[in-house]
Amino acid sequence: MTRIEELLLGDTETVLWASRPEPGPILVVGLTWFVFLAGFTLSVSALFITLPLSILAIILTALALFSVIHFWLAATQTRYIVTDEQLFVYDGGIRPVTAALERDSITRIDVQQGRTESLLNTGRIVFWTDDDRLLTLSSLPAPVAIARQISKHLPEAELDEEMKTTTQVKGVTWPRSFAKAEKD
Repeated sequence: MTRIEELLLGDTETVLWASRPEPGPILVVGLTWFVFLAGFTLSVSALFITLPLSILAIILTALALFSVIHFWLAATQTRYIVTDEQLFVYDGGIRPVTAALERDSITRIDVQQGRTESLLNTGRIVFWTDDDRLLTLSSLPAPVAIARQISKHLPEAELDEEMKTTTQVKGVTWPRSFAKAEKD
């Protein structure tokens, strides 16, 4: 049992499944952004374009590097734990956050995958309750197989194995079928 599991779990809880996110998708996007901005900064500095533009390029590169470090910490420190009583997400980025749902309250399990995630064979599993609370496990490899494995421990929950492709509309993620209906 890891130190995080010891801190989160009660004395009577048994771990049924535990994992952590795959850092690959996060790093691909973050490092690509960092390399682009670093190249931009070097070209601006090499061409001796105005000082304010050079300073802006350096600040953007530093922010990109900070975001890569933050996402790396979050990916390597995050834990997903399913016990005989609850589901936990310990998000261990720069500011750790713990979220949990009682196992008996989960009514539906959805598997979602965005365009970038489908290229990297990762996805999200979303656990829903009757009162629309949710808990999301992100950046998991082979999310359908993992959802099947977890659903064996949640007999009262309905597993929707159909992979949902998601789309972003004004910062809210909807399954694509809802987004198309919203536009019509």
